[in-house]
Amino acid sequence: MISLVTGKQKWYNEEERSNLARWCAIFLAKDEKELTELLSEEFMERDTSEKLMEEINDLCSDDEYVELYTDLSKRELEYNTYIEEAKIEGRNQGLADGRLAGFNAGLTHGKQEEKLEIAKNLLEQKIDINIISNVTGLTLDEINNLK
Repeated sequence: MISLVTGKQKWYNEEERSNLARWCAIFLAKDEKELTELLSEEFMERDTSEKLMEEINDLCSDDEYVELYTDLSKRELEYNTYIEEAKIEGRNQGLADGRLAGFNAGLTHGKQEEKLEIAKNLLEQKIDINIISNVTGLTLDEINNLK
């Protein structure tokens, strides 16, 4: 018995690389890009690797073959892929929105702090609080709380 996972780990360890380890990595490739990279490293003749990729693509597009290695139909696999991609896209969008919201909240907080600091300086200069309110946009209560 061969442990594909152990073989794949050995492939990614430069000192332990072998053809068997490469085959393990090939069998466990997560996507076409990874598979293409593994096949392109002078492992086999170019014609042979292209033929292998064609055969893999043919097998992956045939419902009967797909059912041989999974309990799910091709349609269910595609649906699951779309759902997973939508989750990833939603998560990424949520993170981007969250960063933007955090940035905007920080910016707003910073502007408010700046207004309060300006109002404090104007109060120290004995400027009328009505003028301070007009200049900073702070309410009279906010200015009075600084005293």
